Amino acid sequence: MGVRVPPGAPRRKTQRVLVRLLRSVTTLYSILGDENFVIIFNSMLMEQEKTKSNQTWIVLIVVVAIVAGAYFVGKSADGGKKYKISFPFTHSVVSNTTFVCEALVDSSVTGSPVEYLTNGIEATTGKGTNKVSLQIKDEKTLSLLSDASLNAGDVDDVDFSIVKNDDKELVATMWNGTSMHTIVLNKKNGLAIWSKSRSDFPTYEAPSADLSYLICR
Repeated sequence: MGVRVPPGAPRRKTQRVLVRLLRSVTTLYSILGDENFVIIFNSMLMEQEKTKSNQTWIVLIVVVAIVAGAYFVGKSADGGKKYKISFPFTHSVVSNTTFVCEALVDSSVTGSPVEYLTNGIEATTGKGTNKVSLQIKDEKTLSLLSDASLNAGDVDDVDFSIVKNDDKELVATMWNGTSMHTIVLNKKNGLAIWSKSRSDFPTYEAPSADLSYLICR
């Protein structure tokens, strides 16, 4: 005489397997780093655990897979991950003629058709490391000296041509023969952007640029 299997046992076992599968899917998405996506799926999971239909579970998992794929492909196409920090404590630098600045965020973009280089266009953003000193020499000249130059043994500052200087902002530019440097400083809060862009980087055969988001005091 064989062992009698309760009528609902196979279905319950299948449901348990499907629950584990769905939980695995949401765990994977949490590793990929989108909290909102995981919250939505966990909510769906709690609702669907009440159902008695294996077919409903299967349909749910198929829908999850399709929507997830579209979501992450779309997210990547929209620009991918962002780097964000808290807005800093700031103060006016309207009366300053010298500024000590440090980068909050540094970023760069590089392009190249060369296979062993980028073979495309790449952008990176991260915690700032640049530090610079600025000095208004006269109404037409702003000098810049970076920590990187000092560390390399170069103690000479670089002169920028002042384009605008009033109580609101300080704007200066410098062309060194290969790249265009620009300083844009908001005097009301001391935040500034120092950008360096070039039409061609040696061997890369395409434009590139670097940018530092600075706070100046």
